[in-house]
Amino acid sequence: MESLIFKALDIRAELIKALLSEQTDTYRLFHGSNEGIPGLTIDRYGNRILLQTFYEPLSATDRNLLETSLAERLDFSPEFDFRNRSGSKKDRIDISRSTGSQLPEIEAYSRELGIQYLIKTNQRGLDPNLFLDTRATRRFILQNSRDLSVLNLFAYTCSLGLCAAIGGASEVWNVDFAESALNVGRTNLLKNGLPEASHRFIRADFFSAVRQLAGLPIKGKGKRRKYQRFDPRMFDLVILDPPRWATSVFGAVDLVRDYQSIFKPALLATKSGGRLICTNHVPAVNLQEWLEMLTRCAAKIGETIEIIEIIVPEKDFPSPDGKHPLKIVVVGRM
Repeated sequence: MESLIFKALDIRAELIKALLSEQTDTYRLFHGSNEGIPGLTIDRYGNRILLQTFYEPLSATDRNLLETSLAERLDFSPEFDFRNRSGSKKDRIDISRSTGSQLPEIEAYSRELGIQYLIKTNQRGLDPNLFLDTRATRRFILQNSRDLSVLNLFAYTCSLGLCAAIGGASEVWNVDFAESALNVGRTNLLKNGLPEASHRFIRADFFSAVRQLAGLPIKGKGKRRKYQRFDPRMFDLVILDPPRWATSVFGAVDLVRDYQSIFKPALLATKSGGRLICTNHVPAVNLQEWLEMLTRCAAKIGETIEIIEIIVPEKDFPSPDGKHPLKIVVVGRM
């Protein structure tokens, strides 16, 4: 185990040096599924090192070994947190090495590309408020959002919307159903010295919000319920970053069998000549087949799209066969 992790650190040496020069202290140190230990990930968030296992938990001996070995290799004094994600929630093990006891909810800030993000190492999600493999998308948005109106769908903690704002967007709408996630976005916006006035945080179901913006009727049982009203509206840049599966009274998100149901309204909410960033993180979905599906879906509603760029996760998420689970594409509405 130790030799594989040290090998991963050696491979990342130049990348980490480059990231630090960009004011980034948030990245993956070890990606076990592609570096020899499936089910183990090691991530840095500021001065915290989060080790997560998704099958069997690490033994006390392995935890001590990893803590000692990593502390000797890293050029800062880390705090270690260990999480086991296997089994039911009640069976999960969360340990803070600073106390040796149940992991408390620790709030801290880490930095990526000069932007500060609130991190919580012990929460129900699989990440501490920031998905690290999405850095390449945040980098793209930082560089390509000046003076644009931006719609950030499935915004979660709004990191993509925050990058748009810092990148010079004229306005940003963040849409998510979880108020707690949107509150993290508000916190990060203020932490980075930006006014909330040009940033909208909208607690709404994806389908109820985007179908109205796209000028489409509301479907499902939700059409008989109260929901926030929006006039039809199109944006220069739309970000579609959905979870694998989700349901509501307005519709269902299914990235394997029905990506079209979320792609269609997102495309129609994109201005002609604008861009739509789409993601799909299901490993079983083939990139080329997914791109072809997006093109067919657009054609069925009389639209033409152009594949502008495929964004690949950065090198701390290696993929020996080049088939990254996370697929990111920038399409243009013609």
